[in-house]
Amino acid sequence: MRRNWTNRYVDLKILKEKIIEFLKENHFDVEINENGNQCLIKAKSSPNYQIEGQIAIMLQGEPEEFSIDLELQRKKQRIFSPLLLAFLGGGYWLSQHLKSDEEWLEFRRRFWKQMDIFITYLSGSAH
Repeated sequence: MRRNWTNRYVDLKILKEKIIEFLKENHFDVEINENGNQCLIKAKSSPNYQIEGQIAIMLQGEPEEFSIDLELQRKKQRIFSPLLLAFLGGGYWLSQHLKSDEEWLEFRRRFWKQMDIFITYLSGSAH
């Protein structure tokens, strides 16, 4: 999911630090890759959120016009027949997968809510 902001003049360095702080407060392992006016933040393995895969956050643009992309990167799952899954404990796997989806939706909701707070607070910080 991508959200764009214009005419906010946000100091993106501070916003990046706030995003990292938010992830660390939620006990994620964080990896950061910066390239020009793009910053890719990867987060995984939080005891607060039992999410399968890793979260990728791309912050890009300029202080007056920037975007944030949020996506869940999952490993490709093999598809087995439902009958085979029933014999191999597929009910447990399916319940874990559904739990992961719920946790992802909750994280996403909280993340965007927090971004709105950060961006409102940081508006005009790049002047």
